[in-house]
Amino acid sequence: MSKPRARREDLLRLSGSVGSNRAMGREYSTLTRRSRFELNLGKPGRQGSSNLLFPFDARAAWVAACYHRSCSAVGWEIASSPASRLEPLHEQLVELLSRDERLDTWGEVRLSVNVRRVEDFEAGPLQLRGAVKNALLEAFRRRGRRAVMDADEPNLRFLVRRTGLENDRRTWLSLDLGGPSRHLRHQRAAVVEAPIRETLAAQFVLLSGWDPRSEIFVDPMAGGGTIPMEAAHLAFATAVRTPAQLTWPASLLKGLPEHAPPLFPDSDPRILSLDVEPARVKAMIGNLRVAGLTGKKSDVITVGNADLRELDPDRVISMVGEGTELGRGVFCFDPPQGVRTGGSPSEIRDLHRACGRALRQFRGWRSVIFLTQDDFIPLWARPTSSRPAASGNLRGKVHLFEY
Repeated sequence: MSKPRARREDLLRLSGSVGSNRAMGREYSTLTRRSRFELNLGKPGRQGSSNLLFPFDARAAWVAACYHRSCSAVGWEIASSPASRLEPLHEQLVELLSRDERLDTWGEVRLSVNVRRVEDFEAGPLQLRGAVKNALLEAFRRRGRRAVMDADEPNLRFLVRRTGLENDRRTWLSLDLGGPSRHLRHQRAAVVEAPIRETLAAQFVLLSGWDPRSEIFVDPMAGGGTIPMEAAHLAFATAVRTPAQLTWPASLLKGLPEHAPPLFPDSDPRILSLDVEPARVKAMIGNLRVAGLTGKKSDVITVGNADLRELDPDRVISMVGEGTELGRGVFCFDPPQGVRTGGSPSEIRDLHRACGRALRQFRGWRSVIFLTQDDFIPLWARPTSSRPAASGNLRGKVHLFEY
């Protein structure tokens, strides 16, 4: 058997949180079909439950970087190595990258290097970062290019991570194409208790299978409104990043669009964003304004003060608005778990049981619910499917229920 070696890569990677592959793949398939490019991506490769790999195509990467909402990072994988020690990794990267003609097309080089998820590397993150930084600078020098480190305003952001199956772990070097912190949408005027990350909220919406053309969308415990806002943006396919915000090599952007308008501008979703606490309803309204979901889009999301335990189908339909022809829909929410939001175990259990009874009235509807404890599941119903997920430091599962 041949010894594993460092190799040149040319892959587009979408990375997310635990269990995100299905949601990320579903969203990306929709976006690429709707985009102005004729793209046939084929079936992606997978690494664990939170990484999808496609053959690299700058047009497909542009679509992902601008529009994809459920991933945490979009990267161009350019090299990988089986090395888990500093010296062999440095030597392999220098040898590999100094022969890589792609480095010649990247214009002025001000680079930064970040390191994530490298727990099984035999050196600390700072040492690993230094080794990769030195390898990149040396590779550019050997190709006759001047490169400098610029952590504050880089035009090339490199990312190092360890990933792969247990018997085939590799150190991957990628060029970040999605911009920093994709979960930061800058759509919060007010932060409520235990907010959910925007990327995870988008995953919940996608896993619900919601069809904005024929179904009502309801978050009955919306807090600051993150899940409803992500639902609205997914319905219109609005951009997360504009092309001007992308830190890409100029050669990659050549010939690509300078603007990223909504891909579904004629969408007409009906979304309810509800909460039992009046203070949170006020927070929702402020956040909707920041997110650009007021004005002409003011009828997309209906904000209200309501208790899930008191909802029934007639009331929900009346809240959406008179004359609506939508009679079915989905509930999608992150209920109190008792860990971050307080409450005694008996109070939390009684709340889950009462909410489960209320949802069973909605025949033909579905719900997607994030639960951290398996013993909560029977209080809602028997799930059709369950997938691992993480909300901050909380590990749990996203359950799909059909009524």
